[in-house]
Amino acid sequence: MREEDIIEVLSGETKRKIVSLLTRKPLTLKEIAEILGITPPAALKHVRELESLGIVEAYSVNRGPGRPRKYYRISRSLRLVITLTEDSLQMKFMEIEPTNRLTTDIKKRIDEIRRRLDILGEMTSFSETITHSSRLIQDIDELIQELEGVESHLIWMREEILKNLRRFSL
Repeated sequence: MREEDIIEVLSGETKRKIVSLLTRKPLTLKEIAEILGITPPAALKHVRELESLGIVEAYSVNRGPGRPRKYYRISRSLRLVITLTEDSLQMKFMEIEPTNRLTTDIKKRIDEIRRRLDILGEMTSFSETITHSSRLIQDIDELIQELEGVESHLIWMREEILKNLRRFSL
């Protein structure tokens, strides 16, 4: 799945509404169509696009006699980060999941980067400034990646709590 595909699919208002509905609880195609005021075939078209990207999945529930009912739900927790600055546009897609790569020295590393940033302003040699800047940017990028992992882990933990609470609301 590419970031561009997710952005394109979620740029449609109806698909965003479907995703929003399914974050609250699983729904049948008929329920989705009724809530949104669209036809079931139109709802199916949108749901299939979301399914093709792995955002939504279908499952069946057998409740008594008759055919099983087909429900749709969010298939996995995803995170799309868009960073727009004067110099760049970055899009990063991540699954929200637990991680074992947590460190506790983040504040120390930020302080070290800040100290090295102060030194950068005192440098007089162009080549030294370029070399120092490159290393500093690389260290910052590594720290950002680690912090995103920590944030993703915290979001996963929150989702686990909410999943547990949803057991009581059904």
